[in-house]
Amino acid sequence: MSDKKKSIGALWKQKSAKGVKYYSGEVNGKRIIAFINSNKQKPTQPDIQIYPSDDIKKKDQPVDIYGS
Repeated sequence: MSDKKKSIGALWKQKSAKGVKYYSGEVNGKRIIAFINSNKQKPTQPDIQIYPSDDIKKKDQPVDIYGS
């Protein structure tokens, strides 16, 4: 067995026209988009939320999942 680990995907930092920072890319052949949880208040809440990019209407204007 090889010691090399095979990558399952990659993400790139992005910034929307409204200044929202997020990541987009592909994991296991599926396009995804990921947002940092800027409203995290407890350790049990996720640091990053990942969604299929089909759920996002426009790349330059990601949905505001945190209601800010």
